[in-house]
Amino acid sequence: MKPEVKRRLEGRAVTHVLMGHSFGGLFALSTMASRPELFDAWVAADPSLWWDGGVLIRMLEDKPAAGHSGAFVYAGFGSALRKTGGTTASRNLASEDRFRAALEGFAGPDAKVVVEDYPRETHGTIAVPVFHEAMKRLLIRGVAGVAKQPVEGSDGR
Repeated sequence: MKPEVKRRLEGRAVTHVLMGHSFGGLFALSTMASRPELFDAWVAADPSLWWDGGVLIRMLEDKPAAGHSGAFVYAGFGSALRKTGGTTASRNLASEDRFRAALEGFAGPDAKVVVEDYPRETHGTIAVPVFHEAMKRLLIRGVAGVAKQPVEGSDGR
């Protein structure tokens, strides 16, 4: 798909974004950790940090400063209704601070890393607000503050 997007939008600034929720968020961030050159931005809504004993966090910790220069990474966690122990949501919450530190350590030069808590959202409702906020930040500010040319049919806001 990326070659077709490149062909259709030739000469325009294009930001390639990989987004996912839950295991999809884990996939997006795992792709970032293993192949940071493939995308310009990654967005994860309540990624499954607990999966395989926290393998994503270990991947990030094992590769300091290996990220894509100028990349944008946005992760949001829904904390409403989290229980104190034994649930996947509580395991995600317990991993969140370590994840933030690992992500910031992994990020490349000039990367923009944002990790936010959404206290009114649950795992089931978090995707839309996270994707909405991340896209606003990308479209309004661009990756690493680079101004973007509007795509046809867009008012650029």
